[in-house]
Amino acid sequence: MTAPDLTILNDFRLANTSIIRVGLAAVAMLAIVVIVGCGSASLSAAEQHLIGQADAICANSRQAVRKATRNYSEEMLVKLRRPDYAQSMRQVRYATALAAISAPKVERLAALQPPGGMRHAFESYLEGERQVYYDDVAALAAAHQVHIGEYAGALARHRRHEQKALELADDAGLAECASSE
Repeated sequence: MTAPDLTILNDFRLANTSIIRVGLAAVAMLAIVVIVGCGSASLSAAEQHLIGQADAICANSRQAVRKATRNYSEEMLVKLRRPDYAQSMRQVRYATALAAISAPKVERLAALQPPGGMRHAFESYLEGERQVYYDDVAALAAAHQVHIGEYAGALARHRRHEQKALELADDAGLAECASSE
């Protein structure tokens, strides 16, 4: 009687041990991902509520800006050699549209009550949106007075401050407010 070949059994044990090690490593990595993911997504109900409200305000405002300004080209409105009455009125209408949208946006955002953990980031974002509104009002005043340089400067400041507000919204965790799309 010959002894059984145990190499097959040893190969089987090694294969099972390797599978178990790979499985344990995968489970450990999954646990790490879940723990890390839950840590960053552990928002309170109040924080989730604030984010939902702010993002809805931003989405509505962005849609209104697109609708109100689709007929205006900023390049056309700024690069004027000799302003005429029609051009001046287009500038006034464009600046009016921007101010008419940014004013209620700022008011609605200011009415929100951020929870303690979000207060600083949200208030910084809100201040950024206020600056955009001030730029819109400055553009409107310049357009009414047919001050092309001041109008162009106000629109340039609007774009810079709007970009900064997008960054501040991202810092506050406001995904919709941080999107320019």
